[in-house]
Amino acid sequence: MPRPSSVRMRRLPLVVSTFHALGVRLLRADGERIGLKPKFSILDANDVLGVLKDAGTTTDNAQARRWQWAISLWKNQGLSSDEAEAAAQGEDERSAARVMRRYEERLAAYQAVDFDDLIGLSLKLLVRDAETRAKWQSTLRYLLVDEVQDTNATQYEMLRLLADPQAPRFTAVGDDDQSIYGWRGATIENLKRLTVDYPALKGHRARAELPLDGCHPARGQRRHRQQPQALREEAVERVRRRRAGRAARVRRRGARGRARRGARPGAPGGRR
Repeated sequence: MPRPSSVRMRRLPLVVSTFHALGVRLLRADGERIGLKPKFSILDANDVLGVLKDAGTTTDNAQARRWQWAISLWKNQGLSSDEAEAAAQGEDERSAARVMRRYEERLAAYQAVDFDDLIGLSLKLLVRDAETRAKWQSTLRYLLVDEVQDTNATQYEMLRLLADPQAPRFTAVGDDDQSIYGWRGATIENLKRLTVDYPALKGHRARAELPLDGCHPARGQRRHRQQPQALREEAVERVRRRRAGRAARVRRRGARGRARRGARPGAPGGRR
């Protein structure tokens, strides 16, 4: 028998990473274009706390942690210290924004970044440097992004800049019922933005039984669910058919039971 011909497949380089790990790759390779040396340091939470206490001239750990949370949230929203101060509400937030400015100055002097900078500075690099942007669009020709509902504003913008605008090739997977990182800036609005920013994007929803209002005590009605009307109507019709089928089976069993009772000698209404 002739042997089946083998198909030679060309291997393409595969990059599997989180947004933050990808940010490290971008900044190590091209961070010098925005003034960051390749051997920059990445600060952990305790390091950040120390720099913040220095920037805010305080020894109060609790105060420094409040600044840390505020600054992290602003960075995840893509705000600079000036923008944060302009948007600040109240003296506490304005004070935190001023500390943020001094904190950023110290990080630049130390050639160091914090965890949020891995996204924020990568985004800054991609926005400002067209050559670097084109390079990474060519390197990452096909993108698969999981858990899109847990991305924040800067991560979403990073995705948009990495996808080739002329021929975006990416798959985004998300579930608006599983968003769990809102406390750190994640927003399910990014799922909705995908269909606006990429009108040609084809959406597929996994088939699942959708609970009717009040039929699932643990879930109830999710106001934020992106549920197409057609899918909703299909679910209602499926439940209606199931209930009708169940009622028909009950009626048939009842009819068979009555027929058997009627066939027994001596049964009421039966043959004698």
